[in-house]
Amino acid sequence: MRRPGRPGGPNRAARPTRSHGRKTGFLLILFASSIASLLAGAAAAISTDDLDPERRWLVGQVEILGNEAISKSDLRGVLETRPRRLLAFWRERPAFEPTTFDGDLERIRRLYETEGYFKTRVLGRLESKQTADAEILTATISIDEGPRAFVTEIEIDPPVDVATPDAERDAEPDAEPDEDAGESAHRRSHASLRQRALEVGEPFREADYQRLETQLRALHLDRGHASVQTKRIARVRPDREGVTVRYEIVPGPPARIGDVSISGLEKVTRSLIERELTFESGDRFSLSAIEESRRRLLQLDLFSSIQIEWQTDPADPGVATISIVLREKKPRELRVGGGYSTEEQARAQVRWQNRNWFGGGRRLLLSGRYSSRVRAAEASFAQPHLGDRDNRGLFEFSLFQQDEANFTRNSIQGVPAFEHSFTPRLVLTTGLRIETATVRDVVEEVRDRIGGVRSEGKLIGPQIQLSWKRVDDLIQPRNGFTLSLEGDYSTRLIGATYDYFKLVGEVAVFKSVYDFAVVAGRLKLGAAQAFGDKERLPIFERLYAGGEGSVRGYGRRQLGPTASNGNPLGGRSLIEGGFEARIPVWKQIGVVGFFDFGQISLDRYDFVPDELRYSAGPGLSYSTPIGPISLFAGFPINRQDGEPPWQIHFNIGFFF
Repeated sequence: MRRPGRPGGPNRAARPTRSHGRKTGFLLILFASSIASLLAGAAAAISTDDLDPERRWLVGQVEILGNEAISKSDLRGVLETRPRRLLAFWRERPAFEPTTFDGDLERIRRLYETEGYFKTRVLGRLESKQTADAEILTATISIDEGPRAFVTEIEIDPPVDVATPDAERDAEPDAEPDEDAGESAHRRSHASLRQRALEVGEPFREADYQRLETQLRALHLDRGHASVQTKRIARVRPDREGVTVRYEIVPGPPARIGDVSISGLEKVTRSLIERELTFESGDRFSLSAIEESRRRLLQLDLFSSIQIEWQTDPADPGVATISIVLREKKPRELRVGGGYSTEEQARAQVRWQNRNWFGGGRRLLLSGRYSSRVRAAEASFAQPHLGDRDNRGLFEFSLFQQDEANFTRNSIQGVPAFEHSFTPRLVLTTGLRIETATVRDVVEEVRDRIGGVRSEGKLIGPQIQLSWKRVDDLIQPRNGFTLSLEGDYSTRLIGATYDYFKLVGEVAVFKSVYDFAVVAGRLKLGAAQAFGDKERLPIFERLYAGGEGSVRGYGRRQLGPTASNGNPLGGRSLIEGGFEARIPVWKQIGVVGFFDFGQISLDRYDFVPDELRYSAGPGLSYSTPIGPISLFAGFPINRQDGEPPWQIHFNIGFFF
């Protein structure tokens, strides 16, 4: 397959000016460094050839000039010549090695080549400052990046049809289509190749060049070829501003799955593993079926290591033997944790779980938590494969107390539920909520303005939750979207005293910008309606906004109508959303800028945004394995009399 580009490459007419500018900048950098060395007085400019091996040469500083496309932190990451750490001033400076420094210059040049800069020049300059017992060197690395090379042509031999999802899947005329996850994953493999890692006209990056080879190999593995040989070739044009890429693919014969061996089991039964596999002996070989099986085994949370490998016998290349090697986790786990947030203040949690309760992958979880807002004891049970491998049976039971500014609630709640996964990222949960609740500490003004508050009552009715997550990372998404929908309904027809429904939907979109920053936006709408008297809508099921995870710049639940003492009334209609830009600064630290908006209305179905409240502000985030830790300062834009001018919010995990 040939995809030729323009002979001169993209934006060729603009390059001489840009190249001239870069050369001028490079000369200015050299001139500036020379002037700096003259002004240094005691410092003398030398080269690595001038270093006397009989004298002690130590590393003082390493400076990098002229870089734009690659950050200084990434460049320093490939350097082996490094100064003493700033906070380790008592340690002796490291010795300077000329051969190591020369290698550093080559490593920087090679790093630029991986990003498509084949004309980059890297020069090193040393300045010496003599002390009583050694020579201290300042190493300056000057970089002239030059123009970036673009992909001018992509050849794939033999050509691959990526536009037709139902393209030829097997060379055997009697091949049967696979079903269930294997088939759906097969279609996904075609779709993923439509978004190829490398395209004509794009900047050449070595990582994308290698990733496209992986994509092509995976495509053939998913078409029934258990063995695929690939070769990639990149040819740089003489002017070093264009690259021709070629991939040669040699797939083996179509194969079927042979024997499947499973090893490493101790307490988990083999039947549980076989139940999760989306392939069996005799099926057409499919990489996506293997990856789907790996995902299902990982989802059980019973194993610390999962390896699925295959091999073919040269004497019978049409049969692939599958080997599954597992390492079990301890089935029981006890965890104790604590933390702090601006809303809950100090909090503590204890959790015990059995991942394989009475076998079959059943899970039992017991937990307790305590904070200034919530005290709770909870138990949950999950039964996988309830009638089908994509179904789970769930049951949750909880005793809890909730303290808010406008009420205190004590509840006993049980929810049997059924969960169905249409895809790994699209999940529907339906259940029956049964709860008895008592409510106290509600001031008379709040009762009057919202139409009354029942001091006790029962909620009985269906619940529904729909979650759709099409993002590249569930913890720190950079691209994609999430959508959630939650509905509650309680009715006197089946014995409840509360009679209402509530529906809340939210969508969030993520987009990476310039390969490092992320822009996110979200919109949330909610409606709640009582049937009969207004008091049949519980005060704890009314809609609230403001605080962490909501509209920053306002206190918890402080956006919207309030009583004279500041207690929130809650509403029957909700509009909420915002925009956020996240920019990494250094290692795991990033800065955040946000703009939030929200509206709470006492009227039902009031989605006219005529009373929106706005807030904006900066924030800091620190990425950890459990998610980002964030600190935000929010400032109301259209602040009303008596409202604080700012709010500080601390949060673990992003709001979206």
